Amino acid sequence: MDSVIKWGFWAPRMWKSNAAMFRKDWSEKPNAKVWRDLVLGQWKTRLDTTTPTDGVAAARGHLGRYTVRVTHKGVTKQQEVTLTRTGAHINVRLD
Repeated sequence: MDSVIKWGFWAPRMWKSNAAMFRKDWSEKPNAKVWRDLVLGQWKTRLDTTTPTDGVAAARGHLGRYTVRVTHKGVTKQQEVTLTRTGAHINVRLD
């Protein structure tokens, strides 16, 4: 899958109100739960790892922006990285 297009989410403002994720009274429909589970759960990449002595870690993830936090000997650094189709490489210096 490359993308998801959602033309609306609230029934009174959708041309096909049965496709909305929320009813007129803002109660959640089942498709809202599925969307949340996919976007904020199954499709969200999380990685918590310990590197070998060379300090190099490799991972696979969904395309998009990531916050990378590295901690060593009580020092934590954070960097933003964007994972594209060609991959991404990030160096975090802790000195």
